Formats: sequence, C-alpha cells, structure tokens
Amino acid sequence: MITSLTALTAATAAVPDPERDVIWLVESDAPALSSIDLASRALTRHADLAAVPTGVALSKDGMTVLVACADGTVVTVAADDPGAGPVTLAQRPGEVFGQMAATRPATGPGSALVISSPPSRALAIGLADGQTRPVATLPDLTGVTASARHVWAATTTGGIGQL
Repeated sequence: MITSLTALTAATAAVPDPERDVIWLVESDAPALSSIDLASRALTRHADLAAVPTGVALSKDGMTVLVACADGTVVTVAADDPGAGPVTLAQRPGEVFGQMAATRPATGPGSALVISSPPSRALAIGLADGQTRPVATLPDLTGVTASARHVWAATTTGGIGQL
C-alpha cells in the first residue's frame, strides 16, 4: 500500500528516521534537505544545499543525515539541529555523485557509500575522517546499500538489472 504524505515537486531521495518519526528527503528544484513529520504530515525545509542533491542516508547512530550531491560533494547535517546547516564531509571535483547509503558497522561511526561517475564505482567515505576509498568499480552502477557485514551494488546494463 502506498500512502501519499504530501505533494512534492522534485524530491530526489528519502530515508526514514524512526527515532524522530520523520522521513528526511532531498529536493532538487531548489536544492534543500527537508523532512516530513509522519504524525502531522508537515513538510519542513531545514537546510539549503549548494548543489543538486542526488542521495540521502542516515548514519548508523541516527545522529547525522548524509547528503550526496551531483557536484561530487557529500555533506552532513546534524539530525537534532538541521537548521545549523550542512557541513562538507568530502569533495571529489570532476565526479558526479548519485545514490547513497550508510554502512552499519559493529563498532565505529561507519562510512557513507556513494555511487560515483566517471568512472562507475562505489566509494566509501569515512564519517570520522572524510577519507575516500573505492569499494567497487563496475560498469553502469545505479545503487548501493549495506548491512553490518556486506555492501551490495546494483547495476543495470542493456535493460537488465543485477545485484
């Protein structure tokens, strides 16, 4: 069943935040991080973004909203104080970031995972230090997700999807 919470003109990506009972979302028409309160269905715009957002994730501890942007930037926003605005975690000039996820390690803050092109690869960006390292280079990457032990990447080549 699909429930319509609110009308949006250019929502790009969303991630649930059960602790705050909201859904964080990024909008691309006027680049911003917003949230929808699930109880009231109210939409709140929290922070303007300098570049078009392409993905959003929530850190393992739920304290940080991670936003990937088309200009190769990943920013963080404090979930308890989103009005304080975004802080740059990493920049990769010349790369275009797409969909993202967050790792869920047993210990430590984990990493932001982003799809980058060119080349078509998944990158891990350490939340503690902003260091970037490649995780996988595969043709036509379209998505990434993670658990405590694994990272999965989705590709679509010639209309055929693979995980």
